[in-house]
Formats: sequence, C-alpha cells, structure tokens
Amino acid sequence: MEVQVVSKATIKPSSSTPHHQRTFKISIIDKLFPSHYVPFLCFYAPNQTRNLQNIHQCLKESLSKSLAIFYPFAGRVNDDLTIDCNDDGVLYTTTSVSCKMVDLLANPQPKIELFYKFTPPQRPFCPNLVDRPSQIAIQVNEFACGGIAIGICFTHLFIDVITNSMFVKCWSEIAAKNGPDSANVGICSAVSLFPQGSEEPDGLSMMKYTVREGRGIRRRFVFEGLAISKLKEKAKSERVPNPTRVEVVTCFIWKHLMAAYTEVWGSQQPSILSHAVNLRRQMIPKMVSEFSVGNIIWMSVAHYNNTTMDKEAEMDGELVRLVRESFTDIKEKFVPKLLSDGGYETIREWFEESKETCFDKDLNPYMFSSWCKSGLPDTDFGWGKPTWVSLMGGDDLDSSYKNLVVMMDGQTSDTIEAWVTLDKREMAVLELGLAKVDEELVRLVRESFTDIKEKFVPKLLSNGGYETIREWFEESKETCSDKDLNPYMFSSWCKSGLPDTDFGWGKPTWVSLMGGADVDSSYKNLVVMMDGQTSDTIEAWITLDKREMTVLERDPNFIAFASLNPPISIQSQSRNSSFFHVNRSV
Repeated sequence: MEVQVVSKATIKPSSSTPHHQRTFKISIIDKLFPSHYVPFLCFYAPNQTRNLQNIHQCLKESLSKSLAIFYPFAGRVNDDLTIDCNDDGVLYTTTSVSCKMVDLLANPQPKIELFYKFTPPQRPFCPNLVDRPSQIAIQVNEFACGGIAIGICFTHLFIDVITNSMFVKCWSEIAAKNGPDSANVGICSAVSLFPQGSEEPDGLSMMKYTVREGRGIRRRFVFEGLAISKLKEKAKSERVPNPTRVEVVTCFIWKHLMAAYTEVWGSQQPSILSHAVNLRRQMIPKMVSEFSVGNIIWMSVAHYNNTTMDKEAEMDGELVRLVRESFTDIKEKFVPKLLSDGGYETIREWFEESKETCFDKDLNPYMFSSWCKSGLPDTDFGWGKPTWVSLMGGDDLDSSYKNLVVMMDGQTSDTIEAWVTLDKREMAVLELGLAKVDEELVRLVRESFTDIKEKFVPKLLSNGGYETIREWFEESKETCSDKDLNPYMFSSWCKSGLPDTDFGWGKPTWVSLMGGADVDSSYKNLVVMMDGQTSDTIEAWITLDKREMTVLERDPNFIAFASLNPPISIQSQSRNSSFFHVNRSV
C-alpha cells in the first residue's frame, strides 16, 4: 500500500483576527497538561455521487470559515501562557492511497499499525516540540475505491477532546451548509473559568502523577452491547446499583491490566486509576459556553490496594465503587473549591495530596480517557456520517506514555472500543487472557458430557425412558426458555467410519456436507464436525446468520486456528492445521 502526497496547503481564517483578540491566554489547567499532538481518523465509505475535486474545495473553504471562529487554532504558541493568534493558518494535506478502503479495514481486520500514514506529519504524543507549524493539522486521504479518510491532529496544550469535537462539528456543519455564522459566534478561553493568577504551578505536571512513562504497543479491543450489559449486571452492588457503561468497561479493563502486570512481574502491586473527567458536565450550564476553548477537564484518582480479594464478583463491585467515588469527589468536592478560590490553591492541595498516593514507586498506575458521546461519530460534511472513527495502533507506538486507555464509541451506538497502550510483555498476557475463557468453556462442555454418562443414561435405562425424558425437558425449560439466551447446537460425526467406506475401489477422497450462501436449512446456529482428509484433522460445517458469519470469518482469534474452506487434495496429503467449511444461512 502506498500513500502518496498530492498537495499541501496552508489554510488561513476567512477573516483577520481583530487586534484585541490577537493574544489568547491559556488557563491554569492548560499549563498542567502536555502539549502533545493527538491524532484520530474519520473513515467515510465510497460514495458514487461524491465529486472529490468539489469536496476539497468545500473542505478548504469551510475550514477557513471555521478558523475565523476558532481563531487560536490558526495561531502559534507565543510562550507557555499565551497563543499568538496571528492567522498563520493550519496545514492541509491531500494524499492518494493505492488500495481500497476495505483492504485496509476488513482484510481480515483493520491494519491499525498503518494508520499513522493517514494522519498529518506532527508526531503524536511527543512533548516539547520546538517547531509547531500549527495547533491543528488536517490530512485528507483518497482511496482507490473513492473512500475518504480524514486524519486530524490537535495539540493538547489548550485543546481537549470536547474542544476538538466542537471545532470539527463547526467545520462539518459549515461544509454541509448549515453551520454557524462567524459574525454571530464568539469563543471564550477556559482562562475565564480558571485564571492563571499571580502564582503558577511551576514544575507540576498532570501526566507525571497519573501515568507511566515509556514506549508501548497499542491494541484495539471492542466491547459489544450485550457484553457491556452483562458487565453492568455483574458489577451491580448496594453502593453502586446503576453502574454506567464507561464505569464497567473501565473497571473490567483495569482488573485485567492488573492481572497482566502480576503475571509478568510476579507480584500484585497496589494500583491507581486516573480518569479524565469533563468538568463541563460538573458545572452550572450557564458557567460554560458551548464555545469554551481549553482543557476543561481534571483527573479523578481511584486507589486499589486490596491484593487479597479472591472473589471475582466482589472485586468487580469494589473497583466500580472506587471509580464512582472518584468521579463523585470531583463533582462534589474538587469543582466547588476550584471555582471558589480561582484554582491555584485547590490545584496545589490536590497535587500535595496526590504525592502520597501517586509517587509510590511500587504503585501500578493507569490512565483512562473516555471519548464516548463526544459527537465525533456524527461528523457529517454533507456526504453522510463516518463509517468509523479511530485512533492509531501498532507494535512500537511513538508515545511517551504507556498504561494509557482511550475509550471511544464503536460502529454501533451500544458498542465501546478501548485503545490500550501497554508494555509489550503485559500486552501479550492481556491478549492471552482469553485462554481463561477457553478453559472455562471446555470445563462446562466436559461436565455436560459427564452428566449424560453418569446421571442421565443410568436413569434412562432404569425406568424405561419416559419419566427420565420428561424430567429432562422440565429441567431444560428453566434454562433454555430464556428469550435472551444465544443457543447453538453441535453434532460430531467424527469416528463415524464414513471415511473408511470402501466399495471395492478404495476409500473416499473426502466425505462432506453441503454449503452455500443461502442454505436450505430450517436451522441456523448449527455446527457439524467431521473427520477431515487426514486422521488428525477436523472439519466444522457451520450454519450461521449472515452478519454473524461475516464477523466470525474475520475474527483473528478464530482464523488463527481454523482455515476457511481450503482446497481439497485429490491425492490425500498431510495437513497440520485444522480447518472449517462454512454454510452461510440467512
């Protein structure tokens, strides 16, 4: 795959910034966050009615109008307290991509390690860059199929996720001809809420207290709606009877991150979880304008030090309680004090208190940030919403920090994606954590087989059958009648003797069932296993809903062990890997 730069341009505001707005002050909170660039991508599926040439003109013109509203975005850093709003503009790059979008996103899974090619050249997550060409940069990538990926990089110096989302929303709405008029809109700095003051928190850094430094690798984990519902049910407690989606996914990941750490380093350490909290939601609405610009966020801190808790359900409830309490403390304690004293004294006290917890060298820190409900998946420039909004991944991420988790809305409204940056060894353990699920499933299946042999068959032979069968159906009603259950039926033809069928001219080359895209079957969720062409091979013929089959065929954890409909050898040859054939049933 080649990504070739077609053009580069500097887009400036459509109108000059007035002299009295040339200096944009950053807030006391902005000073505490790093000036890293944060990249993300919006993927738009191919559209035959879309004219790419017209699109670029539209994007540039609307971007220019948006910069007239968000004028600091087109400025340059003056010092660590102000932005010089000099209208120097932002970088706008266009590229041509040699492959189709589907080859990048679904063959068989997204190649997230290549996503850096689709974002602007600002180095993501790199602090203290001397040469910052702009506070935000755009790269529009055109795929061979007509699909578009818009890569956006923004500095965290004075732009948090909500500020960035607000800018992107403004840009897209202007492009779609229904955006705000720059003459009627005025942004305001977070400094109006959190002034710099006479004393500045020199030497204090939010990241220094809440996350571990070092290079790591990033992986993407997807939590479907049904799984999240089960996590919420599991994490309910008397203290937190109504855990949120973000809370339960956060705590599920935190628990497994701690387990991965213990597996790699040999001991379980106390752990802290810091979570970015959007202060806009914690304040009186009138205090925060829709166009407030800055890092209007703070970090909640939850401390887990119970290294002896064995019961999983108790741990789930305890972690959710800790996270919920940390959120509540921000709203009920930190924010009122922050607003009452102008910020400095409250921030200084927070750092003093955090030193006792966060500076323990034996602590295991993790930092979480939720982009859920940010509005980015609704970004419509006039040709529809994005198919997917994503971050970047890879085996050697160019990042100053690890133990970092960013949660985002998935492709469906009830899905959450977690982008986890972690030490390479710990990530290997986290990914292999699925093996524990495998062990549990094998145990359940083995117990069901044992029950047939040791309980059902003796009773069946002792009373002639009817009473035992009736009891079996009565017991099964309680389990199988639940409408929310997801049932599957398996049948094994292995060792049936069919591959040894010899009519006098030799054994069959292959014994098979039938497959196809629309199998004439009364049942789906049906799996039949058969002997393959060699004695150590098993074929699985799976009948499944079409949409579920599409996901199964692309599941890397599945296809790592099974091959999809491989060719048949007329002269039987040895095969080492298992494989499966598929019946697709709608």
